[in-house]
Amino acid sequence: MKDLLDARGYEIEVTSSADCPVTIIYLGPKEAQHEGIFYDEDPYVVSRVEQKSFNRRFCTALKDEGIRLSGLRISLKAEEQTEIEVRACGECLLSFTAEPGRAVEMTIDVSGLCKKEKEYLSQVHRILYLLLGEVDRICQKHKIPYFLVFGGLLGSLRYGDIIPWDDDVDIAMTRKDLLRFKNAARKEWDGDFLLMDCSEIGNGAFLDFLCRVLYMKEPVPVNIFRKVSGKCSKEVENHLSLDIFILDRAFDHPGLHKLHMTAVRAVYGLAMGHRAYVDQKEYAGRSFLTRIAVRSLPVIGKMLPSSFIFRLHDWISTVNENKKTKDYFMSNGYLPFIHTRYSCQWFCGESRVKLGNMQVGAPNDVEAYLKRAYYDYYHYPPMEKRIPEHSPESAGIL
Repeated sequence: MKDLLDARGYEIEVTSSADCPVTIIYLGPKEAQHEGIFYDEDPYVVSRVEQKSFNRRFCTALKDEGIRLSGLRISLKAEEQTEIEVRACGECLLSFTAEPGRAVEMTIDVSGLCKKEKEYLSQVHRILYLLLGEVDRICQKHKIPYFLVFGGLLGSLRYGDIIPWDDDVDIAMTRKDLLRFKNAARKEWDGDFLLMDCSEIGNGAFLDFLCRVLYMKEPVPVNIFRKVSGKCSKEVENHLSLDIFILDRAFDHPGLHKLHMTAVRAVYGLAMGHRAYVDQKEYAGRSFLTRIAVRSLPVIGKMLPSSFIFRLHDWISTVNENKKTKDYFMSNGYLPFIHTRYSCQWFCGESRVKLGNMQVGAPNDVEAYLKRAYYDYYHYPPMEKRIPEHSPESAGIL
């Protein structure tokens, strides 16, 4: 497994207490492992900084395995006496007084950075492989096709492993195959693993329309069920899950597809009325119509039985169930991306790809799928997106 910070990069901040020019002569690994300065696939990081002047504050993101192996070397010179502080990944590495006109050089051990986050991710990745391994076992035994999707598939292509900062793995199945999987899993599982449909969170609560496989043997501090906390069953909180997306048939006609997605989104809005709370601030940057819908639809949905809303969602999602259309859509996906169409040809068989020490199911054309899901999948995301989204510190699902 690639080290978290080797893959993500080190966010470095250097600050000066005095309003005077400070020149960074060199900032980077003591012994470089990367010859260049810029990365083709990762435009948000550099391998080192040389001859850079700043006033008060300088920020950059460095990525080179040498930083972990040999330490972070910094050499700088200030025109006036000033207090210098060096921070990495939000943690203070050192502070010192720089004398005017005198170059200062030191090497800093960064091996202890992000210790809590690394421990969390190590536990999460171990459990995700247990979940995926058990799902794969059931599917192989009963010849049920499934497909690794989204970040898990991207991690397979990029690292041959789970993305170092990722804390979830998603798969997709057709609705008919999901029904077969549910029947098989519930006959075999006795406690360590729990298959939970979207309507089975407890007390009529709604989080989303996903089907989940939970590992019940070991609790993990996660935010997955935060927005139904107090309404959902207590036994599922603080347990990690593998999410299953449903592949339903999409309309071929663009106009009908758009209307179809509007209906699916509207039902989702109604279902939000059965959460413990809806934080309107999270939708402040969305369109006017979205903000209106998020304010009004949950109010209406709260007056409707959640069981009715779940049935309504299934009915709307499966209007093309018996038609041979060109594309699927993920009917229980996240709202901003629910309209995305995926060629049925990508899911007509079952290829296998490497993920860690496993071979798992995947779409027939991995790169075509990832291009549709992410467009520029070959580029890394911005630094602020390289976080475990289900950790207690993250906001959780919208």
